Amino acid sequence: MTPVVIQSESAECGLACLAMVAGTYGRRIDIATLRDHFPVSARGTSLKAIIEFAAQLQLHARAYRCDLDALRELQMPCILHWNMNHYIVLVRASERGMTIHDPLCGRRQVSWREASEAFTGIALCLEPMVGFSRGDERRRMRLDTLFSGVAPLRQSLMLVFACSLVLQCLQVALPLLLKITVDELVALPSSHLLLTVAAIFAALQVMIFLVTLARSWVVTYVSAKLANRWTGDVVAHLFGLPLTFFEKRGVSDVMSRLGGIAVIQRTLSTGFVETMIDGLTAIVVLSLMFAYNWSLALVSLSALVIYMALRAIGYGRQRDLINGHIVAQSKQQGHLIESLRAMLSLKANAHEEIRAVQWSALQGESANEEMRVARFRASTVACSQLVFGLERIVTITLATTFVWQQAMTVGLLVAFLAYRDMLSLRLGSLVDRFFEFRMLRVYADRLGEIVMAEPEPRHFVAHEMSEQPASIEVNGVDFTFGPADPHVLRGVTFAVTPGESVAIVGPSGCGKSTLLKLMLGLLTPSTGSIRIDGRLVQEFDPRRLRAMVGAVMQDDHLLSGTIAQNIAMFDPAATSHEVEKAAQAAGAIGFVKALPLGFDTLVGELGSSLSGGQKQRIILARALYRKPRMLLLDEATSHLDSRSEAEVNTSIARLRITRIIVAHRPETIRSADRVVELAGAADISVSRRKLTAMITAEGQ
Repeated sequence: MTPVVIQSESAECGLACLAMVAGTYGRRIDIATLRDHFPVSARGTSLKAIIEFAAQLQLHARAYRCDLDALRELQMPCILHWNMNHYIVLVRASERGMTIHDPLCGRRQVSWREASEAFTGIALCLEPMVGFSRGDERRRMRLDTLFSGVAPLRQSLMLVFACSLVLQCLQVALPLLLKITVDELVALPSSHLLLTVAAIFAALQVMIFLVTLARSWVVTYVSAKLANRWTGDVVAHLFGLPLTFFEKRGVSDVMSRLGGIAVIQRTLSTGFVETMIDGLTAIVVLSLMFAYNWSLALVSLSALVIYMALRAIGYGRQRDLINGHIVAQSKQQGHLIESLRAMLSLKANAHEEIRAVQWSALQGESANEEMRVARFRASTVACSQLVFGLERIVTITLATTFVWQQAMTVGLLVAFLAYRDMLSLRLGSLVDRFFEFRMLRVYADRLGEIVMAEPEPRHFVAHEMSEQPASIEVNGVDFTFGPADPHVLRGVTFAVTPGESVAIVGPSGCGKSTLLKLMLGLLTPSTGSIRIDGRLVQEFDPRRLRAMVGAVMQDDHLLSGTIAQNIAMFDPAATSHEVEKAAQAAGAIGFVKALPLGFDTLVGELGSSLSGGQKQRIILARALYRKPRMLLLDEATSHLDSRSEAEVNTSIARLRITRIIVAHRPETIRSADRVVELAGAADISVSRRKLTAMITAEGQ
């Protein structure tokens, strides 16, 4: 059977398809393992690359150009090129349509009409080579890793267990008391005994109420603590992941994966303890039922087997439905987030209505998926009611017959039926929770993409950090986003002396911004090395490195807060003097003080009245606030007018720090001591004198 593998990154559908085909032939491999062996960039994977990857997995690949009618003749499962930008796995083809495994949303049925619109005519058939290795190579997140934070809550969990145990004992005692009441009081009426029994019943009900209330309070406390601990740990780990993790995923996808924590927490925090108690109670009750009448007990046990079989049959369908709902919900949320961020562009191009219609379609798709999940759950409840309802009818019929035959007393019948109701409830709950626990694998696998991702390496070896301007050496640096992608940088070599100002120029797309990310340790060179003060960038602790480097990148954002908080990057120890000094150096002091609230003016990504140039100066002030030894500027003054840009460049030039500037505008380039031009496979270093001549000639 072909497994379903859901892609995690936006452009790894090819890897997911390979994992599904390999799994069909007995090699179960997760997409994270494939990603480690065959890294792909956000640009996607070519058919040639998929064939090369398949060969390394010992899968022989044959590519075909064919039409829809020929698909039924192909060996399945096979990979199809879909919608010009996607790959899917064809599992089955019939007269009614196709069964496909889509890395975006899982297993689904596709009509031939829909397939004719999506299939591009390219199919890839794969089969194992001689020596194909089978086995399970999946690295999966174990749910018990989440319990590392449970130790401080051990007493609370034991209290929940104790309350649940007492509650079950009280509930088990009720039918026994009911049997005695019916058999004794009906035969020998006694008002005194009746009042005594009624008082005992009332006392038991009060005790059940109090224990239930206490357990609910403790469970609420434990759930809140676990949710806070688990979410905090996962988010802390998320923030420590490398930049490439976030560049290949959408915000909504990450948020959707984090949302799985709440589902896991709700299921485990209460369900685990209650499942153990329900299991113990079911054993005790079933033992009593067998002691009373073994044939009636077998009827109840048979109903459990039937219901469990029905749930097992529908498990795969339920898993696919939940996967589809999660993906559809993530897509519509991502579309909405993207639209809010791009509202200026939408308004400027009169495109907001079209965008709203697109979101409405995605919302409708999400609602349909949610409705399918709800229908399945309703069907599950209906099946439970049908199975246990029929079992109840059979039990009552047989039990009544036993009473007629005097094999059971009326009191025993009443007690048995009470235990039967209790057992049906417990067993049904146990089966449901069993499959809920199994369904947690869907959320755990998605969450595992975050939890099992390798964080940035931390180096805690103490190195004495100088306060002098830094030097930097770039030696033979090549960089590519993936093995099948073209080189962004090739053979880049230059050096910057302490305190020197160097402008990096070149055509768009030649790798200038990428080079700055390499200097910050956000990316790692494919080959070559970058050294700061003689030490490899990889030898620095990432946080210590970035603490001594001020950077203004093209995609920098302001965060929700005041201007002062943004400049100080929410440093709790920041002083107004330090903030104003940084704003002064960035040329922002004038317009900030002119604002009604000055440095206390609220700004944010989506809500701000600041111009593009004002935002740039605040971001530049943020880079200067930390008193860096080296400053990396990527088009940091592109939104400023010529006069303001000249003032900022002059102000920065007075600082005794090393400056590396990516720029296109002559005013900024002219402020540099030297220029490094990234051109083709070489880098050209140009002196200030030659630079001035070049700029003058260009101006003429």
